[in-house]
Amino acid sequence: MLLISVVVIKCTVKGMSKILKEYHLSNNLKVTIFDETTRYFCNYFNVILELRVPINIDESLFEEKTEFEEVCNLLGKKLIYSKIITKNAVIETELDKVKEMVIKDFEKNSLPYLEKNSFIRKFILKKLKEKKRELEIERLRRELSKSEDASSL
Repeated sequence: MLLISVVVIKCTVKGMSKILKEYHLSNNLKVTIFDETTRYFCNYFNVILELRVPINIDESLFEEKTEFEEVCNLLGKKLIYSKIITKNAVIETELDKVKEMVIKDFEKNSLPYLEKNSFIRKFILKKLKEKKRELEIERLRRELSKSEDASSL
């Protein structure tokens, strides 16, 4: 039971992006593939596909309310999983074929991972760990700066 549904939307513009595909997964995530392809030189292009998955942080994902509150305080109530896949210097006549190949590869290799129920919690906890590390580095820099200021007096 990998995929609930696949919706193909050709050339729907979102800003400067085109939505190529949307997937509605059984774990209630929605994966959208945006086409950000740019001209490289003459009839060569850099194929750039961006995958975006909005993730709502829900209290039911956590065993304790304090853990949920900590996550919300540090990360907010919504995260975005994003991945950019690029293929450089693709000749114009091969654009559609290369894009389809990248999408098929994503469907085979990454989509099953995103579909797992454990993905959401693991992703949130990974982002929480990254945020805590970032805050700790900032704190250490401030302390170092204060000690350097004090020693220069």
